[in-house]
Amino acid sequence: MTLEEYNKRYKYYVYILCDPRKHNQPFYIGKGSGDRVKEHFREKVIENKFKTNKIKKIQSCGMEVFIYYFKTDLDEESAYALEEELINFYGCCVYGGILTNICPSNKPPKHYGRVKSAEERKKISDAQLGEKNHRFGKKCTEKNKPPIRSGPMSQEQKDAISRGNTGKKRTPEQIAKKCVPHTEETKRKIKEKNKVSWRNQYTSYEQKNNLK
Repeated sequence: MTLEEYNKRYKYYVYILCDPRKHNQPFYIGKGSGDRVKEHFREKVIENKFKTNKIKKIQSCGMEVFIYYFKTDLDEESAYALEEELINFYGCCVYGGILTNICPSNKPPKHYGRVKSAEERKKISDAQLGEKNHRFGKKCTEKNKPPIRSGPMSQEQKDAISRGNTGKKRTPEQIAKKCVPHTEETKRKIKEKNKVSWRNQYTSYEQKNNLK
């Protein structure tokens, strides 16, 4: 194995984000390579509000999150295994632990990125040939041809749509269909479903407070 191959394979590490307000108590564990760990501090889309809120609270106190590189120079499989082991050791806060991790493991399923064999591709193709295809026998005319769009609509297109809808009123049937209120039975089912969802996420009020 050349040095380049070695660096490419053993480029992963497992890191721990620690809370300096609590004597560097771990609150998030992850696996990454390169600058992955620093992405937590410049996220534009919030995927884990528990972790993001914890980071913001630490920074609002004029402190910085302590980053501890638990182990470096790992291959991806070993990094995933170690990450899962540490998460299970400390536990996720929604299950009574101290970590803001949502899942005990971030490892993708084994079929992720797998290239289909020629035989599999042929089976998929054969399953959509002739009468098996949902478009079989249908002709594409200017009337039913789907519109082709690339990028956002121009102001001219928006104005044309606006002019086309000006003065149009919904029929009583359309209004009645859209404004049908929930029955008492439907309301009860929605309420029960929300209760179960909340219990699954936070088994107790004390566990929810672990996020603070």
